[in-house]
Amino acid sequence: MSIGSVLLAPILALALAGCGGGAANNQTTAAAAQGGGSDAVAAARELLRATNFEQQLPAMTEQMTGLIMNQMIAQSRTEGRPLTPRMEAELRRVILEENRTTMMGARQAMAEEAAQIYARHFTADEIRELQRLQTSPVMQKMQRIAPQFMGEMAQMGMRASAARQPEVRRHVMEALARIRAEEGN
Repeated sequence: MSIGSVLLAPILALALAGCGGGAANNQTTAAAAQGGGSDAVAAARELLRATNFEQQLPAMTEQMTGLIMNQMIAQSRTEGRPLTPRMEAELRRVILEENRTTMMGARQAMAEEAAQIYARHFTADEIRELQRLQTSPVMQKMQRIAPQFMGEMAQMGMRASAARQPEVRRHVMEALARIRAEEGN
């Protein structure tokens, strides 16, 4: 699996969260649960257009690339094989370039798939209501700052994860050693 394909899922999730898709409605109507039909798909396309779904993806790609790089750098240090500054710069360049290429090729397909996802979970009227909410000034601000905001939130989680990484690695190595000993390897 390429880095680009690894990035597509979280980027789509972030993009949908920034456009309201992360706020799933537990009281979805029966019509929405069965799919909202072509009217719902058309309404979802309009929602995605109005909320600049496709324009948000490149910024989110850069944010995710930065987060992945930070995790790779931390892991290499934890493993006692820190990357040189030149290696870090080159990895960052290559990963960002690959992610941008992947994103540019997938942007329209992701928007269409996102419209289909909305239409499966919401009726056309519900999607129009989402659009009304999404175009409010407060939500527009959230959409503008979403890449930075989500990046900061993700960094927080990565710091918490990185702090435990040596302990997790030790436990994994102990478990593997125990299994090898039990199996006589």
